[in-house]
Amino acid sequence: MEHIEQSPSGEPTFPKPMDRGDAQKVWEILPDRLKQFGLELSPEKSRLIEFGKRAYLESKGKGERLDTFDFLGFTHYMTRNRRGGVRLGRKTIGKRYRRALVALSDKLRDLRNLLPFRELHRYLCQVLKGYYNYYGFAGNMATLNKFAYAVERMWYKWLNRRSQRKSFNWEEFQELHKRFPLPRPRIVKSYRWIYAASL
Repeated sequence: MEHIEQSPSGEPTFPKPMDRGDAQKVWEILPDRLKQFGLELSPEKSRLIEFGKRAYLESKGKGERLDTFDFLGFTHYMTRNRRGGVRLGRKTIGKRYRRALVALSDKLRDLRNLLPFRELHRYLCQVLKGYYNYYGFAGNMATLNKFAYAVERMWYKWLNRRSQRKSFNWEEFQELHKRFPLPRPRIVKSYRWIYAASL
């Protein structure tokens, strides 16, 4: 385990590795400490793992894969940056990603015949803006683009299943999409923001 610090360039540095023995001591006293505030650790969601630059490099040297952990909707992992250094990465948890798509599909199915097109489009735009604002972390763009593509196909599907309306093909849908575009994924929290927030 290591304390993440920020370099002048905004990239993370890891100058203070925590000894596993120290981490084990913290792990042992943490439950009692949390109880003082009426809190407790979930055995299913809590574990002690090796993590950070040193652990990453050691695991690579052994040909092993470093553990990841999930927190606040993101899977946290160690990886390489473009200059070959080591950095912390975040991506949407797979289960959260799939759950969000299923929930949105169900909502569009229920609303497709209840709302006029413009209101339905406005609703979907609001949902997407909120999703991208929360998950728009640097390093998560691939997952955001995948989500956007899935939503576009979903939007096409449910618009074609509105009652009293002739269905249209993909080319016609793309023309409609140009007139009423959906928000595109964007990164709202850069690496500099991520590491500053971690200090």
